[in-house]
Amino acid sequence: MTQWWRSLYRIPRWVRIGAVSILAGVLIGFAMAQWASSSVIGHYVSPGSILVGADQRTLTASTGGACQTGSLDVQENPSTVVVRVHLWPAVMIAPGSCALEIFSARLSEPLGSRRLIDGVTGAGLPSFDGRGILRPTFLPAGFAHRYDAAFFGNDTVAGATAGCTQVYTQGNSYDESIWISQITGGHWRTPAGIHARPIVVRGRRGLAIAGEIEWAEGGQLFTIQSMTYAYATLSDQALIAIANSLR
Repeated sequence: MTQWWRSLYRIPRWVRIGAVSILAGVLIGFAMAQWASSSVIGHYVSPGSILVGADQRTLTASTGGACQTGSLDVQENPSTVVVRVHLWPAVMIAPGSCALEIFSARLSEPLGSRRLIDGVTGAGLPSFDGRGILRPTFLPAGFAHRYDAAFFGNDTVAGATAGCTQVYTQGNSYDESIWISQITGGHWRTPAGIHARPIVVRGRRGLAIAGEIEWAEGGQLFTIQSMTYAYATLSDQALIAIANSLR
């Protein structure tokens, strides 16, 4: 060991420092991976509400704003499925990682009549049945479906219990996206200082503000939002055309 240690110091100092830094990075990465996979590290939070996939096996929850990563933990029982979100600090924070986070888990068998239980509070969990999602048959050129998320909430919806948000983007970028939400137990509210315009959507009365329309149908609240960073939002007419194509 002594001879090895002496030979190390014959290597230039900048090489030694670089090697140590690389080794430290590898060890830290390994430690973080072990940390992330541990059920002890991190903390558990309520999933809020659950999107039950059309296959009745895929459960999805949404969280946001925590700059963390995690997983959706499920425990299946004959009469219940207990669900909680396991969060731990993100090792590397990528752009957008502090925004909406989607976590999914797959059940060993369809949910059926089993109740969804909050693994943090012990209360029953509200859920949205993905078999009832209405899909657009028309989208502006270039938009493609990216994923479905459990409705996480936004500034124009109050009182929601559960829902689904379909996210469509231009290519692989999130600079331009369309969010189509179906929500149970909620109502739309016009942001302070904004004047909402009356519109007709799918033969029903609705409201529009810049980049968003809303209407009620079948006991659910629907919203379509044009989400952009550096581009103009879609027009009322374009959003209404998407809404009228829902099937």
